[in-house]
Amino acid sequence: MPPLIQASALSNYSSRLITECPQSGMRYSPFLHQTDTRAFQHLAQSSSNQFSYYCGARLCPMDAVIGSLCAQEVIKGCTGKFTPIHQWFYFDALSCVSHDKVEYTPGNRYAGQSILFGDQVQNRLMSLNTFIVGMGAIGCELLKNFAMMGMSCGPGTTWVIDMERIERSNLNRQFLFRSTDMMRPKSTTAARAIKELNKDMNIQALEYQVGHPTDFYFNDQFYARLDLVLTALDRLDARKFVDLKCVYYRLPMIDSGTHGTRGHCQPVIPHLTESYSSNDPITHDFAFCTVRHFPNSIEHCIQFALDYFRGVFYNQIEAAHKYTLSPPLLCSHPLVLALKDVYPLHASFDWPSCVSWAFRQFHDHFTNNISQLLHNFPPDHVFPTHTSTDHHPRTPLLGSPQTMSFPHHLRCRQCTLLSSSQPTHIQYITLAAHLRAQSLGIVPQSTPVVDILQSLTVPVFTPQEGLEIGEDDQQPVDPGG
Repeated sequence: MPPLIQASALSNYSSRLITECPQSGMRYSPFLHQTDTRAFQHLAQSSSNQFSYYCGARLCPMDAVIGSLCAQEVIKGCTGKFTPIHQWFYFDALSCVSHDKVEYTPGNRYAGQSILFGDQVQNRLMSLNTFIVGMGAIGCELLKNFAMMGMSCGPGTTWVIDMERIERSNLNRQFLFRSTDMMRPKSTTAARAIKELNKDMNIQALEYQVGHPTDFYFNDQFYARLDLVLTALDRLDARKFVDLKCVYYRLPMIDSGTHGTRGHCQPVIPHLTESYSSNDPITHDFAFCTVRHFPNSIEHCIQFALDYFRGVFYNQIEAAHKYTLSPPLLCSHPLVLALKDVYPLHASFDWPSCVSWAFRQFHDHFTNNISQLLHNFPPDHVFPTHTSTDHHPRTPLLGSPQTMSFPHHLRCRQCTLLSSSQPTHIQYITLAAHLRAQSLGIVPQSTPVVDILQSLTVPVFTPQEGLEIGEDDQQPVDPGG
């Protein structure tokens, strides 16, 4: 139906919605009730005009959505394995519609798209420099849409990269490849197929792997030419690498991926949205025994510091505060212990006492507890057979973490003696004393911490006999160990 006839039919239909009430002679709409009919007529007329104006518009991504739905329903009907859609399915892209008419040139290949966006936007699309990482199922779909929309069909260029070869399992969803393309590079084969769809598209195929080894090619000059990056990867490390590059060079990125019948798409716009790598991190629960007694990675050390900070400077203070608000007879045993730790008996509350408390904390965590651990597990201690899937034999605990081969989570630790010549030691005591003073409402003094430490004596520590410390995460651990 021609656009003018469609507009006339829509206008006649909207006018029939307005009827006249026989009792009062008042014109009304059965759907709008007593709304302003003149406003409705104006709206119907403008909508019909806009509808007829955009009847000639055609977008390849919209065709892809409708075509994929139709193809899926055909497969359901042919196989009988899946349930067809028995309801209305609604999809729109009204955000692409402009209320103002745009200038476009009719008669060319992209006129259906220029009706919506105008020649200025179309020329911009044709001059874009884009980078598509991955030529799998999504990569082929992206490249096809680019070619049909005229992306990089002018001064611009599209780079596609994939180091994999075409396998038979790829043919059912990566439609740019044929059975005759078996074992050929995906990137060059996809580029050759796209040139058949649109010979005007400027495309360069690369058989590299995105990562640090290929920084010689993907350097500053390469990223400086780009306007947009699209990822269609199946590896998390590669996604994060490209994301970090886009953040560094302030490039917009569109990340997409599939998992079975599910998919996701995340646009990353500089200074507007979060990046792919800035999503909420996956939390890892570390075992108590590993973190407290046998740390072997920086993550364990960070977790130990977080637990220590949370327990000493928040949980204990909060518990002591609850004790002061509750009747003594109703307080639980943990509250009493917390009060004892925060407000020890016969202790003065001043700046030197905070330094003395930090001094004891240093020796407890980095000297005494490790001495107790070495007393229970000397360097020549033989641990039981490892229960993991590695099935290592019995191995002695070596004295050096560098020569330790089994198991990694049972490294032999070394005591740390406080030294005023070590900046990290003095910094630890200074910061711990300041946090202690802040939690108790004590104003720090100008007396140097080193001067206060000279008046303190190192407490004598004797390892306890019979104190049980778990050798692995499955064995019980003495809370006081």
